[in-house]
Amino acid sequence: MSGSFALVFAMDRHGGIGQGGTLPWRLPGELRHFREVTTAPPGPNAVIMGRRTWDSLPPRFRPLPGRLNIVLSRGPITVSGERVLIARDLTAALAAAQGYTGRFVIGGASLIDEALSHAALESVFLTEIDRDFHCDVRLSPSSLQLLRSSVWRRERSDEQEESGIRYHFEMLRRSERPAAQ
Repeated sequence: MSGSFALVFAMDRHGGIGQGGTLPWRLPGELRHFREVTTAPPGPNAVIMGRRTWDSLPPRFRPLPGRLNIVLSRGPITVSGERVLIARDLTAALAAAQGYTGRFVIGGASLIDEALSHAALESVFLTEIDRDFHCDVRLSPSSLQLLRSSVWRRERSDEQEESGIRYHFEMLRRSERPAAQ
């Protein structure tokens, strides 16, 4: 993955990713997929997240095991545990994870928006959930447009279903670079 990084997240039909500080769906298969992607060999891997995403993790899963956890925060923040770093912005987080084989941005919405237009973004591991959840956190319209644009080569999994909710995994690999920022 060298200087590049990947994005890993799930969204509903309309770009919703969160509700009330948590995921609005309970899909064990989707969480298993997330863990497999972000811990894939050869490793070691790092996950980069915003402070609110960190806060949304159940305490027993903080930090996410088997990965360096980098939390972005411009203000003071207290975190505990080994394998946790604080970074001021995405550039600093990517630099801190430079020696890691896999570097994965995992959210929240503003970080996903920023990552989608970053020149070093190589791929997106997207779970698309075929339902509209009433989310209070959504991707920006420009990010949704970019995700649906032709700059990606796409590989789609078969449809999955859990608890009456249909979803699929999609791997997007960048085929065109974004214009200079």
